[in-house]
Amino acid sequence: MRRVPALAAAAATLLILAGCGDDGGSSSSGSDTAAEARVKDGVPGTATASSSSSSSSSSSSSSAPTSAPTVPLDVNERGNIEMALGDEGAITDDAGADVVTFSINAITPDITCDSGFDDPPANGHYIGVDLRVTTTALVTPDDYVSFSEYDFAFIGPDGITVTSVDGNAYTCLSDARLFPYDDLGPGQTYVGTIVIDAPAASGTLVFIPSLIGGTGGWEWQF
Repeated sequence: MRRVPALAAAAATLLILAGCGDDGGSSSSGSDTAAEARVKDGVPGTATASSSSSSSSSSSSSSAPTSAPTVPLDVNERGNIEMALGDEGAITDDAGADVVTFSINAITPDITCDSGFDDPPANGHYIGVDLRVTTTALVTPDDYVSFSEYDFAFIGPDGITVTSVDGNAYTCLSDARLFPYDDLGPGQTYVGTIVIDAPAASGTLVFIPSLIGGTGGWEWQF
């Protein structure tokens, strides 16, 4: 599982919490700082950072610890972080501590409904999104942490963005398969499928949960 940068909950500040690369290696981009991976055996860990220098005169005698400053986050032209299936993302507080981590492990176009009372998709295609969410102790009852089809948008092959993807999606799956609609509690992991109602069976899935205040998000091509 690849850990990717995080977005701050209800804030516009973007923080880099993790990056890719071999353990102990420096960034191939030539950056002066590199953040180590935060996931070990699928469990979020503690972010650590190291400083590197290309100068041959750099001294190795200094024992003072160094820390990486916050650096600009690379996002695409829509302001979103591009993800692959199984990548782990995070929503953090203003101090950079994880509030929620999540991954989308499968996107299933034209998913088979099993509720027994499903209506035809209003927009053309039901798309199943397999979501895994882990909350931390920072979640409080006042946070109202929940995720549903209203946290997603869809960009079709024609480049048109559809922000209303609920349609008839709520009729598709049985309760046993659905991701919980209830508020999520602290220190727990939840899994399930969210269905969106989209005009095409392929495109770009955009995830902008209300928890981050509508600033930036994540996206997956499928």
